[in-house]
Amino acid sequence: MNAIADPILRESHATYQEKARDYLTSHQLADFRRCPLLYPKKKLGLVEDEDRPAYLVGRALHTLVL
Repeated sequence: MNAIADPILRESHATYQEKARDYLTSHQLADFRRCPLLYPKKKLGLVEDEDRPAYLVGRALHTLVL
């Protein structure tokens, strides 16, 4: 089915996470706005992301939506 006939994207959470490595996410953009040096450091794995309690809700919502 093409995107015009079915505008809802259906992909697994794993696929969504894999694509986040190649595309700019809202969190990556926020990191860049906060500190332009932070974004490439996180992309290179030099700075680790924190796992906050609010992210649990966000992951659940993404799973439900996706």
